[in-house]
Amino acid sequence: MKPNKLKRHFETLHSEYVSKPKEFFELKLKSYEKQKSFFKETASVNKKALIASYIVSYKIVRRKKPNAVGEELILQAATEIVETMFGDNFSKQLQSIPLSNDTVAEDVQCQLFSKFRDKLFSIQLDEATDSNEDAHFIAYVRFCDNMPVVKLLFCKPIELKATVLALFAILNDFMNEPLNFIVEMEVLIPHLFGNSSCN
Repeated sequence: MKPNKLKRHFETLHSEYVSKPKEFFELKLKSYEKQKSFFKETASVNKKALIASYIVSYKIVRRKKPNAVGEELILQAATEIVETMFGDNFSKQLQSIPLSNDTVAEDVQCQLFSKFRDKLFSIQLDEATDSNEDAHFIAYVRFCDNMPVVKLLFCKPIELKATVLALFAILNDFMNEPLNFIVEMEVLIPHLFGNSSCN
């Protein structure tokens, strides 16, 4: 922009700043640069926290431990260790790591849904009783992702009696909640699908 146009713009649209000294504008510039670097630091901390969450979650899954271990034990222990060794400032940064059991479970479920979202899949339903004599309704999903994959879809407690209508209601509630993106589902006869078919 030409200097005379810039001056005219400044005097007409920002007339309240015309009489301000040069130091005022230098302070404004420093304040703006600090703010910009603060947002950049915050964004990088959030990205690092997410990466740390993935690393911890991966290690928990590899050792076949429940997701709650991350929030209840690992994050608390890490926070106390860092607070003891480095102070409160660093321990507060650890609190931004998303290791909540619900958050991790949702992420795992979303990854599973994204894998079989655009594929044909079959569901195997089962009823099981645990050591406390509590009945559970279990669903497995089978689909092909370069090779046959069978994953646990859900395990829900059966509240009353295990009638066909009660089990269908549990399945229907689950399918209507997170799988809104599934448009078409084909029912496959088990003996046609086979154990290792990827057709």
